[in-house]
Amino acid sequence: MTPPRSAYRLLPPSVTHSCRKDTKQHLAKCRCPMGGIRQYHTTRAALRHFEAVLDAGGYLRRRRQTPSPVELEVRRFDEYLRTTCGLKDATRTYRRRYLREFLLAFFADGRVDR
Repeated sequence: MTPPRSAYRLLPPSVTHSCRKDTKQHLAKCRCPMGGIRQYHTTRAALRHFEAVLDAGGYLRRRRQTPSPVELEVRRFDEYLRTTCGLKDATRTYRRRYLREFLLAFFADGRVDR
């Protein structure tokens, strides 16, 4: 029987960070009798997958970050590419990346002049 969803509801980001840190420290000196995988890169991948599952299920509370002016411009450009130009996600991914690099190179202080 699985616990109710509310038992895991809204874990703060510090919990997943703490799990990764504790796992790394434990693996360095692990002598657990039941064995298992002890390579950090393998357990780190498993923890990140577990974190993604928790996030997709709405169990993690994410800190809201105010997007930078560059990120706002990239989002506006992506919306234009999607709605006006009709481009698919794969194409838009690269165009967003190129625009972000361009804006960061020319507006390094973060302010984007229109």
